[in-house]
Amino acid sequence: FIRHGESIGNLLAKYPWKVISNGFTAYRDGQLSPEGEIQATELFPSLVSREILNRILAVDIVYVSPLSRAMATCLLVLAMTCKSLELDPSIFDNIPIVVVSSAREKVYSDSDMPGTNPQDARDYIQNLGVTYGERFFNDTSALHRIVEKMTITYDGEEIRTEHWKKEAPLNPEQMVRNIAWLKEKISSRDFQRSLIVGHGSWARWVFSAGLPSQCANDGSRSSLVQKDVEHIAFGGRQVLEVANLGVVTASLANGTFSSVQAWGCDSCDSLQLPEYTLQPSHHPV
Repeated sequence: FIRHGESIGNLLAKYPWKVISNGFTAYRDGQLSPEGEIQATELFPSLVSREILNRILAVDIVYVSPLSRAMATCLLVLAMTCKSLELDPSIFDNIPIVVVSSAREKVYSDSDMPGTNPQDARDYIQNLGVTYGERFFNDTSALHRIVEKMTITYDGEEIRTEHWKKEAPLNPEQMVRNIAWLKEKISSRDFQRSLIVGHGSWARWVFSAGLPSQCANDGSRSSLVQKDVEHIAFGGRQVLEVANLGVVTASLANGTFSSVQAWGCDSCDSLQLPEYTLQPSHHPV
């Protein structure tokens, strides 16, 4: 799993006084901010190990949220992985790249509603593909197949969900149903290695048992365990959010994620997490 890079919505949440183009509507289905594009391109290879890049390269299928920031991150991460490993992006030509509504963020605002940005999401992704195809591979069409697969499945999913209204995760119950549907989809396919590109809150819902809880000031492992004990005593657990371009790896078996590891959970970067279940691992994510 990879969380999207910094979006316009993330930027405005941190710096609400910033003036940007289409400032009153740009947060809707927010695109990547300039910093978000830098995160997904120039910084991503230094944020993860070569092993992670090789795992991305070895995926059998990619699932991506229909929100613009996730699709843009998916495109740029796949492009940057090829560039970093000195490979042509045609290596992904036979890999399904599928937009799925079930990978959407829970709807907190218009920033989480697909298709509400002033610019059409498909045009946005196509423009990014041309820009970074030329920048990385000296070929404006180098990323065309990746873009094409996203836009085709985006169209299909928009029709299936009746313009994103059906199955919209407006409440926790629908969010849980969507997650269960995607788990079932992953488990029912012959593909062994899946990549999901999506959102921070989605990841907390899915991987909550394996992500670190809120750390004490010193960030030590002992403090982390103590915090877990304190939250469990009160029937809950405050889970750290996966940061922009944060990565979670896990294995899925019998509907349960195990062997969860996270890179980029706020102050707990690169913390190796314990296994919470011991089922056989069949579907790495």
